[in-house]
Amino acid sequence: MFWRIDSDKNGPYISFRICEWYYSKEKEKRHRQLYQKLSSLMAEIVGDIHDKLDLRKAVKSNKGGYNEAAFFHYHLDFSDWDNKKNLVINTIREINDKFVARFTDEIEPEFLEYKKEESIE
Repeated sequence: MFWRIDSDKNGPYISFRICEWYYSKEKEKRHRQLYQKLSSLMAEIVGDIHDKLDLRKAVKSNKGGYNEAAFFHYHLDFSDWDNKKNLVINTIREINDKFVARFTDEIEPEFLEYKKEESIE
């Protein structure tokens, strides 16, 4: 899982992604289940943050059936960056810190078991 800054046809963005390779239908199914859990976790965290950035639109909840799937995708607006940069940076840090803490407690044990099973197959 990693943060990525890039641009698309709508301009620059920051996203939070998972990169997984899978080959069988069973691995693809587990990957999608993991993606859905991570996406739901991100939605809960963003939902708990009261901000002026309208981050709810940034949460992605698709199938996640890609090698690199985003579950948070926020377009950056630099037109008022001098006034908003601290808000954006601090909010992204808050999301990251909460996500890492909850991932570690709630999802990582299952994620590690999934990886262990995958290496056995």
